[in-house]
Amino acid sequence: MLVPLGLLSGCGAMGGLPTCGGSDTKDLVGEIVNDMLDEAGFEDERFVRLRDIEELGYNAKDELRSCYAVLVTTDGEAEVQYSIRWTDKGKGEYWVEASIL
Repeated sequence: MLVPLGLLSGCGAMGGLPTCGGSDTKDLVGEIVNDMLDEAGFEDERFVRLRDIEELGYNAKDELRSCYAVLVTTDGEAEVQYSIRWTDKGKGEYWVEASIL
């Protein structure tokens, strides 16, 4: 499968860094995956969902959450790792970075 990396920003996370299984996080991972598939020439393959979502760890000092899930697309399944970190905590803005394994 692919080994690209993608990232998108989100906002509105007041109170705490979004979780691995949060709906906004999953939506951003889906957007990232579809962008990576398009860039790789797989325009017919689309993100369907994430399953078996796990938090691999949380670094409280850097406020970075590391996540793993099984990525389900219209063409099959793959593993994906993604991380969530603040870009501006005061404004509730964060980055989601994903890599298909």
